[in-house]
Amino acid sequence: MKKLHLLCLALLLFATNGCSPIYIMRAGWEEAGILWRKQDIASLIADPNTDPELARKLALVVEAREFAKGMGLNVGGSYSEYSEIDRDVLVWVLSASPKLQLAYHTWWFPIVGRLPYKGFFEKEDGIAEAKELSDEGYDIFLRPSPAFSTLGWFDDPLLSTLLAYDDISLANTVIHELLHNTVWIKNHVGFNESLANAFGSVGVIQFFEQRDGVESENAVEARHRWHDELIYARFISAARERLEKFYLEPKNDQKKEDDAIKLKKREELFKSLKEEWTALKPQLKTNRYNNAVTKVNNAVLLAQAVYLDRLWLFDDLLKNLEYSLPEYTKAIEAIKTKTQDSDTDPFSVLFSVLSERLQSSRTEDLAKSDPSR
Repeated sequence: MKKLHLLCLALLLFATNGCSPIYIMRAGWEEAGILWRKQDIASLIADPNTDPELARKLALVVEAREFAKGMGLNVGGSYSEYSEIDRDVLVWVLSASPKLQLAYHTWWFPIVGRLPYKGFFEKEDGIAEAKELSDEGYDIFLRPSPAFSTLGWFDDPLLSTLLAYDDISLANTVIHELLHNTVWIKNHVGFNESLANAFGSVGVIQFFEQRDGVESENAVEARHRWHDELIYARFISAARERLEKFYLEPKNDQKKEDDAIKLKKREELFKSLKEEWTALKPQLKTNRYNNAVTKVNNAVLLAQAVYLDRLWLFDDLLKNLEYSLPEYTKAIEAIKTKTQDSDTDPFSVLFSVLSERLQSSRTEDLAKSDPSR
């Protein structure tokens, strides 16, 4: 009965997304299948017949989940169960953008609002829609993803597709997705993903520092990855600014001829961006972004920007809070309260919060340095 109830809920969730009936039924069926195959993680760990490496990774997920709970996240029943998936890729994610405009092509879904990507459970379906958009003049980017979040509407299980990750990426993903359970601001995907990126990245650093020691291999590597992520975020931001300025340059009356010239110049700009990233690589502490700027088009840059949008602002907030993740959670929930069900840009609220906190810190520093104040 419980599984039948979950099946109905899954179908209801996807049946209201305004997509084609086939897409609706396939998405609902896949989610129902994931929920149907759930197994209790604690029981699997205790079972002597469970593969030792699987049991080790499951135990790591349990620890990361408890860490996230201790940091103030809404854990619920997420990641307390495990689902075996019969393929390496859970979904194929499609992003698109006009060739001569740096703008997201979006799809509308219930609950979450407009998203700059769409998931497909079959690669062929993603390729078919990507071709349609490409024929209409869009840049496209189709990429694999091992998981997704239902934002707390279901108790998301750990999927077998995530087990290919190393320990740092696995723990980071669990913490990242649990942040989505706690805070999701409708129609502001870049803000949601970037704040979760910051929380997951800093969270996994603290998780391994507490678990294995500050100078443990995983803790050091996690710190290096966050260092590189911030460098790459600034590069992507600068690349966006250059492209936006380029696309806003005046056009001639001969539109088709002008567009052809502009597209040629665009390729030169893309080549320049690749060279600039190569020049930045010596600053990196890991090999994670060695091939980051291999394929470049508007859709690729914007898809990456979703997770890197003004990422340094979240790091600035964390610094101001002395990297206290529980305080970070409270601060973000306060920003959500100010922006939910309104047209207010959460980044503008974040910037205001940062400005107020920095001003307060300066005032306190002055008072300490001058007792007469």
